[in-house]
Amino acid sequence: MIIDDEDYIRDLVKDFLHLKEIPCDGAEDSDSSLRLIRENPYDLILLDKNLATETAEDVVLKIRQVAADTPIILLTGDQGMTDEYAREAGMNAVVHKPFRLEDFFEAIGRFLEPA
Repeated sequence: MIIDDEDYIRDLVKDFLHLKEIPCDGAEDSDSSLRLIRENPYDLILLDKNLATETAEDVVLKIRQVAADTPIILLTGDQGMTDEYAREAGMNAVVHKPFRLEDFFEAIGRFLEPA
């Protein structure tokens, strides 16, 4: 699942994942993402750092109540954001935007089982 308030980014990430035949749903905020998470078991959540009305940290707290063990990768343009910060905030890793496809697939591959 990709959670991002920008349609363009959601669609772009979904397209990248489809290149590797990885199905992906998208949500624009915590309400719509939580509704989907309750209905579907996701193997991985990709979460934008700053949503329109919420921060990733706020959204993670809500997600962890319904999907405690699902890996979450933070997507951010903030180059100062570290994996250590992500772990302290309840996430598993960080991917910095803009990213190279190879780096993106390497990051998500750490959390997804090979098909």
